[in-house]
Amino acid sequence: MVRSAGAGTRDRRSNDPKSSVNAPEKKAGGGGKFTLGKAGDYSGGATVDYEDPNFDPDERRVDPDDGTAYKYEELAAFYKGKFTKQQVAEYWEYECTVVKRKAKARAAAAAPAGPTLAESAADAAKVKSKPEKAAPKYKVKASPPVCLIVKLHINVDRIDDFVKAAETNMQGSRQEKGCLRFDILRDPEDETKFALFEVYTDSDAVTSHREEEHFKAWGEFMATDPLQGKEVIKMSGYNYRS
Repeated sequence: MVRSAGAGTRDRRSNDPKSSVNAPEKKAGGGGKFTLGKAGDYSGGATVDYEDPNFDPDERRVDPDDGTAYKYEELAAFYKGKFTKQQVAEYWEYECTVVKRKAKARAAAAAPAGPTLAESAADAAKVKSKPEKAAPKYKVKASPPVCLIVKLHINVDRIDDFVKAAETNMQGSRQEKGCLRFDILRDPEDETKFALFEVYTDSDAVTSHREEEHFKAWGEFMATDPLQGKEVIKMSGYNYRS
């Protein structure tokens, strides 16, 4: 599922005729893969039914966007505000891959056949029980960083102004907690062509960056029309190393 801040509530597979988002409105007595049951009934298909006795809140599935395993609640919390509940449920059901559990893990989850209450009371009277160590919590892997490559073609008479404004923005950005890298690159064969390479911990860090004073000053400079051309490439830090 695309994590762009501009995605809003649009379905990432809106062009797919098989997507339930593009399915016709339910009709009474309708059926099929995406229109189960009567009109207004969404208990089947991609909807997550918490009352279903087969629903497993501890089930984990791999998000193909970043290769990380999540519980449904964790995935829903991450995409809250970006996609509707139905779209998240559909993404969970049809796009995410179920993480297979090992036999030992399932056996450990089963209720142990321990001593009776009377036996436990007798043992407690003889020796003090040692406190059990808490089982380590499952740690969800952090999302990959957000990388921005901004290609800029500067008007020849504005190069000095651009370099000054870009360096001010760079110095301020490098002080931000969520900024992992900010570099200014220049084409060795064309002095009017530059590129900004920026890396942020996540999309929230990018949002915070755009609220900083040095970025606002950068925006004011860009409003003076110093460019011949601009291209912004947004990518995920698939194998990023700082």
